[in-house]
Amino acid sequence: MNEAFFNKFITLILNIKRKGFFHLLSANFLINLFGFGSQLFVAKFLSSTDLGRIKTMQSFISLAVIIGGFGLNTAVLKLCSENKSLDEKKLILKENLKFSFIGTFVVIIIMAWLALRGYLSPDVAINRWMLLFMFSIPSAIFTSLFICYIQALKKIQVMAYAQIAIRSFGVISLIIFTYFWQLPGFILSSVLFGLIALIPLFRLTEINWKGEQARSDIWKQSFYYGKWSVACNGLNAFGVSIGIFLLNYLVKDREILGDYGLAMIFILALNQVTGTVQAIATPFFSEKHNNKSEFVRVLKKYQKLLIILAGSIAFLAILIVPLLIKLAYPGKYQMAGVFFQILAIRYFFWSCYALLGVALIGLGQMKANFIASSINVLFAVFLTVSFIRLWGPIGVAYAQALSGLVATGVSIVIFKKAFRKCFA
Repeated sequence: MNEAFFNKFITLILNIKRKGFFHLLSANFLINLFGFGSQLFVAKFLSSTDLGRIKTMQSFISLAVIIGGFGLNTAVLKLCSENKSLDEKKLILKENLKFSFIGTFVVIIIMAWLALRGYLSPDVAINRWMLLFMFSIPSAIFTSLFICYIQALKKIQVMAYAQIAIRSFGVISLIIFTYFWQLPGFILSSVLFGLIALIPLFRLTEINWKGEQARSDIWKQSFYYGKWSVACNGLNAFGVSIGIFLLNYLVKDREILGDYGLAMIFILALNQVTGTVQAIATPFFSEKHNNKSEFVRVLKKYQKLLIILAGSIAFLAILIVPLLIKLAYPGKYQMAGVFFQILAIRYFFWSCYALLGVALIGLGQMKANFIASSINVLFAVFLTVSFIRLWGPIGVAYAQALSGLVATGVSIVIFKKAFRKCFA
C-alpha cells in the first residue's frame, strides 16, 4: 500500500516536471526576489520604517495594477488556452494590449492625484515617493499580459529561462541601488528594471502589429472575463493587504509596519509554490472544461499535490524562518517572526482552496468566483478591524489566519454549487 502510494507520488512529480513546474517555480522565485522577496536582501540596508513604507506602497501598487489591467491578463489566459489558431491567439493578445494602455493611463492619473492630496498615508514620505514608484504600474500590467499569453501556449520552460535571466540581473541591480541610495534607490531600480524585463517577453510573443484588423468580438469576450477577474482579484488583493492598509492608517508606530512587512515578504516566497501550481493547472482546466471526468481528474491531482506541498513547506517555514530573521537581522524586526508564524497558517488555508478559483475560471464561472471573493473579503475586513481593536497589531495576523479558515469553507461550498450547475 505504501509502496504503491510512493510510486504514484513519484510518477506525479515526474509528470509535473515535464510540464515545466520546476522551471516555472524557479522563475517565479526570482521574480519574487525582484519584487517583494528582494527586500530580504535589502532589508539590512533599510530601516524598519523605510521597509514599512515600501511594503505600504507596494500594496497600493498591487491594487492599481489589478484595476488598471482590468483583468485582461485572465481574459488572455482563458481565451488563448482554448483550441484556436496561433494567429487568432496573437490577435487576442494584441487587442488586449491596446485596451490595457487606456486602463494604465487612467490609474496612473488617479494614483498621482491621491498622492498629491495626501490620501495614501498619514506618512508624508509615502505620498511623496509614490509619485515615482507609480511608474512601475505599466510594466507590471504588460508583463502580466505577456506571461499569461506564453503560459496559455504552454511554453513554460522557454518563459522560465527568459525570466530567470532578466530577473537575476534585476535583483543584483536592486541590491546595488538600495545599498548606495536606500529607499530612493529601491524605488528607482524597481521602475527601471521593470521596464527592461518587458523586452524578452515582448520578443517571445512574436506579435505581428501589421496583421488583422481589430475585432469587436474579442473585446466583448475579454471584457466579460476581465470584469469578473478585476473584481475578484481586486477583492483578493485588498483582503491580503488589509493588514498593511489598517496598520498604515491606524498605527502610529511605523516600525511595527516594517516588522509586518518583512513577515509578508517571507509569506510571498511561500506563495510562489501555490502560484506556480495555479499557473501550470489553469490552461488544463480551460482545455477540459467540456469533459467532466477529465476536469475532476486534473483538479484532484493538482489539489492533492498542492496540499502536500503547502503543508510541508508551511510546517518547515514556521520552524526555520523566525530563527533566520533573528540571525539575519539582529536587533531589528523583533515582531516579524511572530507575525510570520501566524500568517503561515493563513498561507496553508489559502493553498487548500487556491485551485478552486482557477478551476472556476476554466469553467467560465467568473460570477461564482466573485461571490466567493466578496464573502471572503467581508469576513477578512470584519475580523481584522475587530482583532486590531482587541489585541493591537498582532490582532491583524490572527485575523488573517482565521479568515483563511473561513475562506476555505466558503470557497468549497460555492465551487461545488457552480460545478453542479456547469455540468448539470
